[in-house]
Amino acid sequence: MARRQLLTDEERRLLLGVPRDPDALARHYTATRSDQDLVAGRRGTTNRLGFAVQLALLRHPGMALAQMDEPVDVLVNWLAVRLELPAAVFAEYAGRPQTMTDHARILAATLGLRAASAADLPFMIEAAAQAAWGTDRGQPIVAGVVAALRAEKIILPAPAVVERAAIAGRARARKRTADVLLAGVSGEQLAKLDRLLAVDPTTGATPLAWLRNTPVSPKADNIRELLDRLRSVRAIGLPADVAAHVHEDRFHQLVREGRISDAHQISRYAAHRRRAILVATCIDL
Repeated sequence: MARRQLLTDEERRLLLGVPRDPDALARHYTATRSDQDLVAGRRGTTNRLGFAVQLALLRHPGMALAQMDEPVDVLVNWLAVRLELPAAVFAEYAGRPQTMTDHARILAATLGLRAASAADLPFMIEAAAQAAWGTDRGQPIVAGVVAALRAEKIILPAPAVVERAAIAGRARARKRTADVLLAGVSGEQLAKLDRLLAVDPTTGATPLAWLRNTPVSPKADNIRELLDRLRSVRAIGLPADVAAHVHEDRFHQLVREGRISDAHQISRYAAHRRRAILVATCIDL
């Protein structure tokens, strides 16, 4: 099954991978004196370079070498030059899984970090939901998860896990927005909203299509038609100030969905989402 993706390849590399440009490498990976002492304490060039790479990755993106899903050659070469070590020895280090695990454990203890576990998943999803309160964009949502894990000194899990948590958090944020918009809507009002999607046999169109098809030219008849539509929307009885309780960007996103989707498309959504779109659309109208 294909992996659900929230990030573009470039966004994933910037957030969860190794940068490529020299300025970013220097910003993230310039070693302190204590870093140099830690690396120097390893025996042999292979161990020193591998240990340095693991230390660098725990600093950025905050992930152990074993969890990286893209090559780290750029980082290896950059560190090898500065540590005056042959980059070629890293291939030997990468073939020693036990050594890699031991070094990762030592570094985690030294830096005061701990590995992520399944028990951290709810925390990650909630961090994603908070970051997604006002956006569906993947980059700020994943960045919110990463920041939350770093603040708790938790080593990032594999990128796929971070991304799945972000997707779940985005879904939670969407549901919370719908919950707020529908919190004060009565059963009678919900029924009125549902009827907006039913085709009127006399006109062959839905009430929603009629509401959105507003006349724009300045004629007396058109003013009357606008007032008819306004009365029809207001007759549903939705509180106009409900939009103030959700993020403005997410509210406008629901409004956009209501504008560009036809009644048939909206009717195929789950009831909760469908009604939230209709509430936002009616308030906007």
